[in-house]
Amino acid sequence: MSNTLVIHPSDRSTDFLKYIYKNKDYDVISEREDLTDSKLRKAIEEHDRIIMLGHGTPHGLIYTPINYTYGKLLASKETITIWCNSDMYALRNGLKGFHTGMIISEVTEAKYVLGCAPLNEKETLANMIRFAKVVGRCIEKTPREMQKYIWKHYKGEDMVTQFNRSRIMVFD
Repeated sequence: MSNTLVIHPSDRSTDFLKYIYKNKDYDVISEREDLTDSKLRKAIEEHDRIIMLGHGTPHGLIYTPINYTYGKLLASKETITIWCNSDMYALRNGLKGFHTGMIISEVTEAKYVLGCAPLNEKETLANMIRFAKVVGRCIEKTPREMQKYIWKHYKGEDMVTQFNRSRIMVFD
């Protein structure tokens, strides 16, 4: 068993996030039938480092039972959360580690937060694949080192990249 658990609900719109843990020897929970409350709590308890990926809100990770009731359990772990507004979830629950604010992974999100879509669908997906590959290359580093690495290697003049870069946070 790995020391790292990845929770990434199966969802075609976030498949690009698989580049973060591709070719890593992590334990992965992705199938909806494995994302039950009891199975998830047990898996989290058995790991020291928890990576949570997908779509989410300030209240938790969508398609999972992860909400405020997981706060105390997750606060005792090193966490990496990449979903929209996971920083708010982390702050509310005292999670330490690497987290993202609202990030643009789809054209509709760009239109909502920027008021326009500077990248088309294909370009937005390519941007997110690039982001995920950069994160994957530094995922073994400390959260602060990850942040610095991503700022150094995930660059671009487009508004989406600039917006996403500004939403990378670390809580100690």
